[in-house]
Amino acid sequence: MAAEPTDPRGDMLVGPLVVRGERLVIGAPKDAGKSTLIACLVRAAVNGDSFLGWQGVGGCRVLMVDVEQGPRALRRTVNAYGLGDTPNVDILSVPGGLELARSDVDRRQLEEIVAEAAPDILVLDPLYKAHLADTNDPLEGMRLMRTLDALREGKNLALVMAAHCRKPPPGGRRRLSIDDISGAGTLVYGAEVILGLEKVVYGRSVLHVWADRLGGLGQETSILMRFEHGRGFWRDVLREDPERSTDIVAAVLAAVGSRGMTRAELAEASGISVRTVARVLPTIARQKKRRNVAGAVLWCIRRDYGEDT
Repeated sequence: MAAEPTDPRGDMLVGPLVVRGERLVIGAPKDAGKSTLIACLVRAAVNGDSFLGWQGVGGCRVLMVDVEQGPRALRRTVNAYGLGDTPNVDILSVPGGLELARSDVDRRQLEEIVAEAAPDILVLDPLYKAHLADTNDPLEGMRLMRTLDALREGKNLALVMAAHCRKPPPGGRRRLSIDDISGAGTLVYGAEVILGLEKVVYGRSVLHVWADRLGGLGQETSILMRFEHGRGFWRDVLREDPERSTDIVAAVLAAVGSRGMTRAELAEASGISVRTVARVLPTIARQKKRRNVAGAVLWCIRRDYGEDT
């Protein structure tokens, strides 16, 4: 019996996040940026870019099935992240939803589209609208996943699924968890990687690692991220590595010398938040006796900074 040919690019299409033959689930509340995160993953897989430190293989074909957004909204997202003109990305917009759990017609049509597009990655966004039955019914969830798993296994493609998370209860903020994913647990049961996307404030988010069955993500439990429209998400290395923040603030202060700078000026010059600047200043700087014209405190590097390092 002849061995099946292997793709020379390997199975990891975007590091351990998107792997041929495996499932990635991304859970997030409304407006947290699920579609943008998926666009960043697709861009890495298609263009060979790095995403959050994991390398995209490049040259992948992707079929994006969106069962919530209309064609114009979906095209706007795709265009914003440089995917609008690539022949490697096919888009199917079905804002009314699909019935993949029970409808032979919908299943057969999707199978035909997948066969024609021959994608390396199939994206389904959002998961709950891929079937029209009770999303909390575990049997309906199993039926849906049987359909999707048959496609995944039959075509040896990576399956990326977006899932909505329930709204947090009133009365205070709490950390997002895997239990917040809407619908029956059978919708995500067995997925190799499950991530949770949480927006902290505009421009800053956390990507939680809720499940990593094969251990490809190592010791990652949460990834601090920055966001900018058109650029997407990237690691917030300064928050992940406080020592680096200290070094950057010190370098800026050393460059301006005795003139000194305010906290706000330091934050703007270094790209670090005012809160982080305020935290590191006492260890590396001293207040000048005079203030600026607006009365704000000026800081300059301590003469002895670095002598004991």
